[in-house]
Amino acid sequence: MMKHSLQRIWLGLALALFFTAVWLFFGKVNGEANAFGVTLRPPFNNAPDGSTYRITSYFDHFYPIYGSDPDQPNITVYTGETVVQGNPYEYRGHPGYDFGMNIGVPLYAAADGVATVDDVATGILGRWVCIEHTSDLATIYGHLNTIAIGAGPVSSGQFIGTSGNTGTTAAHLHFSVVRNCNEAPSERYPVDPFGWQGIGSDPVIGHSGIGSRCLWRSADQDPISCADRVYEDGSLGTYLTGDGWVEEVDGHGYQKFRRYNSSGNEIAAWPYSVPTTQPAKVYAWIPPLATTQQARYGIWTAVGWQYVTIDQSIDQNRWRLLGTFLFTTDDPMNTYVLLNANTGEPVGTKWVAVDGIKFRTYINSLPVVLKDYCFPSTDERLVNGNFNTGNIDGWEWFREPPSPGLPIVLPYGSNYGARLGGIVDTHDYIMQTTCIPANTAQAMLNYSIWISSEEPLNDPAIDTMVVSVKDKNGYVLREIEYFHNTSPRGVWLYRSVDLSDFSGQTIKISFESWNDGMYRTHFWVDNVSFRTYP
Repeated sequence: MMKHSLQRIWLGLALALFFTAVWLFFGKVNGEANAFGVTLRPPFNNAPDGSTYRITSYFDHFYPIYGSDPDQPNITVYTGETVVQGNPYEYRGHPGYDFGMNIGVPLYAAADGVATVDDVATGILGRWVCIEHTSDLATIYGHLNTIAIGAGPVSSGQFIGTSGNTGTTAAHLHFSVVRNCNEAPSERYPVDPFGWQGIGSDPVIGHSGIGSRCLWRSADQDPISCADRVYEDGSLGTYLTGDGWVEEVDGHGYQKFRRYNSSGNEIAAWPYSVPTTQPAKVYAWIPPLATTQQARYGIWTAVGWQYVTIDQSIDQNRWRLLGTFLFTTDDPMNTYVLLNANTGEPVGTKWVAVDGIKFRTYINSLPVVLKDYCFPSTDERLVNGNFNTGNIDGWEWFREPPSPGLPIVLPYGSNYGARLGGIVDTHDYIMQTTCIPANTAQAMLNYSIWISSEEPLNDPAIDTMVVSVKDKNGYVLREIEYFHNTSPRGVWLYRSVDLSDFSGQTIKISFESWNDGMYRTHFWVDNVSFRTYP
């Protein structure tokens, strides 16, 4: 009887903690969105090469009405910062967000609703669509080149048109969240879909009658999320040391900086403070014209400085993941990200670019009692690692755009392998979940890679595959190795790596590739094996 009572108590405690964690997570990330009864998907997808679209203008919480602004020339953004417009945020009186994109980018309805269409292109927004989602909330899509829908019902994710430059001089998407679709801009009463993170109440209440709530659905593959906090270069507390930095206005949020690499200690610094001790994914926005292949970032974490080196020349116009790190509120240095212009390359030959840093944080409240137990064994811990089933059984997989009729697992000779890439403008991956018992002495991952490419031999590294370790939620814990079109071709590359540092954890082994729009590179993966030893 006592045994069964204790089991019920533990089960009840586990369930209570589980549902508390779920409540905390959705209260943090999604709960505020439900104050309007609407959750929004981004109005665009990432580009085929994995890049996305930078914010060029922010929402002004003090006075989100085009025209005369009593707080001019200032803008107040969702972080609570009030700055002179252009330093680093644009622009005062702006009632939404501008996303820089060329003419013709496909756009999608952010949620279900009823559309109103203005195809005349004579007003300040040019051609625009407004979708009413509830009686108290609508979304506006402005400066469109084409409109693909008529007035009436639309579904979330439905194609509604393409980006353009109608009503403006430079192509971009203007996206607003408003209280209604009134044709008079001063009577739409906008709110900020990123919410309000400043001290005190949201200043927009004085105009729109209600404070902003973060409305994004916050899927991890989305480029914008309620879990994000972006620190622009030039945000409060950021700084540059040394001279030689060139300021330009084609960066995320408006401005960016770059300089030639040096042999000194010229750095860019972004301060950040987390609300609780928790993990965060850290990203750097890589703007155009960066050419360094050895950009060196330092991130101050709960376990001290962690260092990441990336190739800025191949990751432009996108958020580049630096890694997932644990941060703490107990350290007064919490937290800095640094970028050093001293790259180790020949001095004065490479441009080092500085732009926004993004932290994506989640509540990490699941109790230890709910973690899966990993049984000690020296047996193989992966399924179908040699793909001899002739299919992708046992692996998670993804390919964008989809390629019906072209499976990832294909025969070569008398064997089978997983072929990643091999299609222009594609992003794909395979990964498999496994675990490492506590106190493991060795955890050996073995795999083989074969590369063939149509890229000319003297081309730089363009097409890429990365082998990485992710946690069970898909966050990158370690990037093991990068392969490119410049890697050795036509030979099997055999690799073996010890992952015992992740002892006691559930992990995903991931192979992920990107091909550009010109020439194809094939990355064959085979003979993947993972064994652990006490």
